[in-house]
Amino acid sequence: LPIRPDGKISLQLIDEVTASGLTPAELDELLTKRYANHLDNPELSVIVRTFTTQKVYVGGEVNAPTMLPLNTDMTALQAIIQAGGFRKSAELRNIVIIRNQGTSTPKLISLNLRDGAADGIPEHVPLQPGDIIMVPKSGIARLNQFVDQYVDEVLPRALNFGLYYNLNPNVKVQD
Repeated sequence: LPIRPDGKISLQLIDEVTASGLTPAELDELLTKRYANHLDNPELSVIVRTFTTQKVYVGGEVNAPTMLPLNTDMTALQAIIQAGGFRKSAELRNIVIIRNQGTSTPKLISLNLRDGAADGIPEHVPLQPGDIIMVPKSGIARLNQFVDQYVDEVLPRALNFGLYYNLNPNVKVQD
């Protein structure tokens, strides 16, 4: 039987069983105990027929947001590099790994890859299946987006006139 996304399998007589995270021997032992309530001397064999690729997701301010196959001991930095690296607008100090804990609230792991890269030792957090790595925009990138969306686009149209703003008082704007 294939293991469902929720980590369970459905079987006759014993209903649902959580199979995810168990070795074949552990699952065999669990199923044998559960079937012993319904059958005399049940004998089972658990055989892994196929392995699915476990994945991680990389999004936000990376050049190619993507889903990646999870390799052994893959770190967030390695996954980001495989996703095309950081955009110029990325905030390297506040990268977040969103990890499913099997509860309604995911675990959030904050990474500072900027300071670690400066020291030559980036933070090493091994990824787990299903992790989502989010690289946020930097503060200046968010400000630039705000100016572009509201000051450059909305205000001139709403007020029906051109708008000039000068961030450097030493430079004179010519009409």
